Amino acid sequence: MKYRKNIWILMICLIICFVAGCNKEESKFQENNQKSHETDSDDGYVPIVKDGKIWAYANVEGIIELKEFFYGDTVISEKSYMKLYNQYIGHSDMDYVAALREQDKKVYCVLPTHAEEWLAYDFCLTLGDEFGSSEVLPWLKTNDTGAVKAVLSKISSYELDNHSYHRFYFDVYQDEPYNYPNSTSWIEGVGALNYPVYAWMRYKMYDNPKDGRTGGYVLYYCEDNGKTLYKNDRWGK
Repeated sequence: MKYRKNIWILMICLIICFVAGCNKEESKFQENNQKSHETDSDDGYVPIVKDGKIWAYANVEGIIELKEFFYGDTVISEKSYMKLYNQYIGHSDMDYVAALREQDKKVYCVLPTHAEEWLAYDFCLTLGDEFGSSEVLPWLKTNDTGAVKAVLSKISSYELDNHSYHRFYFDVYQDEPYNYPNSTSWIEGVGALNYPVYAWMRYKMYDNPKDGRTGGYVLYYCEDNGKTLYKNDRWGK
């Protein structure tokens, strides 16, 4: 009888160990799946569209005046988007400015005032590729930038805190009345360095606010759940 009782105890212990091991493997699988979702690809690509991201923008004097961040989500034309808001420093009001989604290293955007979706970023571009035109962004004609065409001229990296992020450099051309070449750059996980992140081609390229131009904002820093992805050192801060 005692021998049979010990057998039952041993079997129960084996069952408990087996269940615990399965739960541990499931937990490990979920953790790995979450990491895969956060990097958005097997090559370590850092997505722009992600909960916990914050962009802080400064004026030409290097004073932070507003921030952009994701808050909530929405469905448009059966596609899921994260809702981007901005908020001016010292104000409690938040303004819903855009809906963004990201797929295959491409960021798509829908403005509250425009029903159509357009491509805001494409980190699959290769050297010499053109991005943006009045044909794919027809609403550019309704503001003071005119139509915009950006040509990818260089691909390098941005280093910060022992991490490396892809950086795309563009030569930017704008139609009349401006019609002058300019430049801007994107950083993986961050976006463009001028304001705003969701529609950088709507605004003049203030990539260096110290060159005498007025108006417009430039990116001061970008954070991902407290981790700094980019910081602007032009003002020595």
